[in-house]
Amino acid sequence: MSAATYRMNIEQGATYSLDCVLSETDLTGYLGRGQVRLTTAAAASVGDFTVTITDAATGAFTVTLPASELADLDLTGTTNHASYIDAAYDIELYTGSTVLRVLNGVARISPNATR
Repeated sequence: MSAATYRMNIEQGATYSLDCVLSETDLTGYLGRGQVRLTTAAAASVGDFTVTITDAATGAFTVTLPASELADLDLTGTTNHASYIDAAYDIELYTGSTVLRVLNGVARISPNATR
């Protein structure tokens, strides 16, 4: 299985949520994880996703990035809501030593004006 490439449009200051289904995949026993980094080589993440298996038998899961995860991200180089910054992300599902990278791509982050 190879990861699906998907561009996320994330608004700083808002909770991001994405419902997903891996058809014909039983996710019983799997957990999930994911991160956003300014580059794939960056030492630290700027946000950690919560990945919840919602229906293991049908392969359903939800990816959530709470608003608090990007609250401290400095986007001073952006000037308006159309001035996204591009970051890298991926989502993995794992059990034991088996790891499936199921999503990856660009997370386009729009700056928050309300504080």
